[in-house]
Amino acid sequence: MTSGTGSNALSPVPSGAGICAVLPALALALAGLLALTGHALTRPGLPGQYLVMTRPGLHRADVLDMVHSAGGGVIAFAALPGMSIALSGDDEFVDRVRLAGAWAVLPAPGALGCVASDAEGL
Repeated sequence: MTSGTGSNALSPVPSGAGICAVLPALALALAGLLALTGHALTRPGLPGQYLVMTRPGLHRADVLDMVHSAGGGVIAFAALPGMSIALSGDDEFVDRVRLAGAWAVLPAPGALGCVASDAEGL
């Protein structure tokens, strides 16, 4: 019978070693997520449709006013706060909505999947 004090005994794992073992996997997962997000946002979109990014706390009515004053219309609000899909045929829409306070205006990707939600829940 062994008492656990000989050469077969297991040494305790230092408390900081567990997180250090996971860090490379977390870094790889984060890099993959960033690459997928970048690819999804930079794909060529539909003409005249834009992904408008605003301050996340901005009320939907303010976003509607901002986009309308720039010459467009909101066709959907994203599930993520501060993001909406706008439609405009005006060539200067992007510049005007940025001047009105949008953080970024990108061509809307063709297939947004579950990121776009129904605009009726105002």
